[in-house]
Amino acid sequence: YDDGLGGGGAVFVYNGSPSGPAATPTLILSTGQAGAEFGASVAAAGDVNGDGYGDLIVGAPLYDDAFLNEGKASVYLGSANGLVPDPVWTASGGQSDAWFGYSVCSAGRVTGGPFSGVIVGAPLYDNGEPNEGRVFVYQGSAAGPGATASWTFESDQSFAELGRAVSPAGDIIADG
Repeated sequence: YDDGLGGGGAVFVYNGSPSGPAATPTLILSTGQAGAEFGASVAAAGDVNGDGYGDLIVGAPLYDDAFLNEGKASVYLGSANGLVPDPVWTASGGQSDAWFGYSVCSAGRVTGGPFSGVIVGAPLYDNGEPNEGRVFVYQGSAAGPGATASWTFESDQSFAELGRAVSPAGDIIADG
């Protein structure tokens, strides 16, 4: 999506109803940055703040914050009136060309508490090996996802690009 910003990207939100989705978008979200590819990944985030409403996570893998193409992920809270138009949480890759936000999804209730966490993939993240990739998990809280990742994992293999796809796994060991 362009909107005069050359590949900035956007997410169009259509509220549902008993007769189906609205005919026109209720909300259009964007970063306002050319080339960011905002919306390259979009997923339900679960309920990151425990208020009973579903939330949304959006990735912009080519977003430039402190570094070129470090990428960004943003969480938008749900409410009785639909999504809140300003993100409650954002995080970025912390290095050039990490492509943080290339993939995003809900982590579910990783600790068994009332808050859903989120997972963000950064397939070109480097930490000893080029483009090994890294996956980040951020725990939810009453204020939204935490400022720092509660868990990360790297491939430790050059050009593995871990984080190109992420998905929740559910309660694998049935411990809540």
